[in-house]
Amino acid sequence: MASLLQHRGPDGTRSWSIPCRHGGIGFGHTRLSIVDIVGSDQPLYSDNGCVLIVNGEIYNHRDIRESSRNYPWRTNGDGEAILSAYESRSNSVDWLNRIDGIWGFALWDSKTEQLILSRDPLGVKPLVRTLTRDGTLLFGSETKALRAHPQHTPEL
Repeated sequence: MASLLQHRGPDGTRSWSIPCRHGGIGFGHTRLSIVDIVGSDQPLYSDNGCVLIVNGEIYNHRDIRESSRNYPWRTNGDGEAILSAYESRSNSVDWLNRIDGIWGFALWDSKTEQLILSRDPLGVKPLVRTLTRDGTLLFGSETKALRAHPQHTPEL
C-alpha cells in the first residue's frame, strides 16, 4: 500500500505494526522531508506508547515546543508537536485546538488502544478511510492505497 504513495514521500518509507486486543494495527508512511530533514523519520514514537504518522505542516510547532519544555523531545520536526499536545491534554478534544497548521494524521495510543484520525479544519491535507467487509479499518492519503489492500472491495 505504501509503495503506491511513494510520489507523496520520496525521502523514505517506514512501517510499524503491533498486535492489539482487536487483532492488530499497522502504519505505513512515505516521507517528504521538509522540517528536520534527517531526524524526523516516521512513525514517531513517544515514551508513553503513542505512535504517530502525519502528512502536513504544523505552523506553531515552535510555540508548542516552547510551552512543553518538560516533554522528552526526540526530534526537531514539526510533527512531534502533535504527540506533545496529545500527551499534555486535559481532556479528549481540546488538545487539537492547540495545533495550527495543515495535517492529516493517525495517532495510536497503546495504553488506551485508541486510534485517532484527524484532518486540519479546512481539509487541506487528505485523509480517506473505509471499512472492509470484516470490519478492518483502512486509511491513507489517497484512495488508491486503500484499493491495494487485499480485503478492500469497492462498493457504491
